Amino acid sequence: MTAFQPDLLERAKKADTEAIAALMNRSLQPKGITAKVSLKEHCLKVMLEASHVPEQQPLVEFICKGITGLKAESIQQVKIYGRELGEDFPSWQEEIELAVKATPDIAELAKQRDVNAISQLVAQWLEARNVTAKVSLKDDCLRIMLEAVGVPDQKAIVPRLLDNLRKLSIQDCTALKISGREPGDDFPDWQQDLKLNEPINLTTSLPAAPFALTTETNIQTSNLEKASTEESSFWGSMFGTVAGAMGAVGGTAAYAGGAVVGTVAGTAGAVGNTAMQAGGAIAGTAFGAVGALGSAALQATDSVGYVFDISTAAPSYKA
Repeated sequence: MTAFQPDLLERAKKADTEAIAALMNRSLQPKGITAKVSLKEHCLKVMLEASHVPEQQPLVEFICKGITGLKAESIQQVKIYGRELGEDFPSWQEEIELAVKATPDIAELAKQRDVNAISQLVAQWLEARNVTAKVSLKDDCLRIMLEAVGVPDQKAIVPRLLDNLRKLSIQDCTALKISGREPGDDFPDWQQDLKLNEPINLTTSLPAAPFALTTETNIQTSNLEKASTEESSFWGSMFGTVAGAMGAVGGTAAYAGGAVVGTVAGTAGAVGNTAMQAGGAIAGTAFGAVGALGSAALQATDSVGYVFDISTAAPSYKA
């Protein structure tokens, strides 16, 4: 088998007539038969030519089994013709109606937490921006890793994905983690954690003071303001209480300094642990993705021979 077969099969599943003919001829031409294929208004026409009139029944079985295996929604009818090479008119023909099977809507599958369906929708939403997406879903959190040369544009992509995912409303999914990096990198250049039921805030992932430090400082500032407003008139008592205020401010500053130092140390530790955990998760996801891609490629390659294999579809046929 050659390396291009998986792509050939995917094209055939989309009713690409050149791909369908190539798959048929791989089995037929060694038997001295050539297939010509055309598609018009959901009807696939197959002309089989050989130095002698091709046998009708085994070849019809072979064609029907292969077309059915493709599951191409745009093919609803098949007309098969057989003729001797050089003749203008076929020696025989047969028409077959394919049963049209309803396939689940991709959006409905995605709503039911189907990761493959979600991946397909994300690819559509990216609108061929030369960005690839790896998707995983664990518990209530959907994770999307975006890869592109030059790093994916966070401000352009995140709002689009968030808006569409909110409209999709995946079952039991409330959190969203989107990361962006260049292909081959182990760590993301940016990462954004979002809630699917909260307004978007692009500044959440930008560098800022640690939350604990900001909160502690705000609390102490509030306490100072509260202490000053308890006086009947701040400006009226300014000169009478300046000495006491200076002492209070000095004590508060010392307390705030100690709290800030402790908070920064705690925050640094938390950030380090989070980075290590994120790195482990990304590495695990990457290894899992590589394994899944390898498995999918192998399965796709194996299935090519099966779709149009004359030895299994029409064992009674003899060249």
